[in-house]
Amino acid sequence: MKTFSTREVAPRLRIHHVTLARLVASGKLPVPKVFSAGNMTIHAWTEDDIKTARKLLPEIRKRPYKKRKQAKAKKKK
Repeated sequence: MKTFSTREVAPRLRIHHVTLARLVASGKLPVPKVFSAGNMTIHAWTEDDIKTARKLLPEIRKRPYKKRKQAKAKKKK
């Protein structure tokens, strides 16, 4: 089975590779298989891991603060 690095997966998910790494580190996305190479940690993403992340991203991207910004804009008017 072919594996992909975080930098290769991020464009497929239409997010920056740093954002993807932060989501994995914070536990919002499941951790793919991990390899160590010296002092580096490498995540090996499979097609199934990418599909799972693609399903979870819309829920993660919901921004509750949007309503607060709209309320502030109404107050200014």
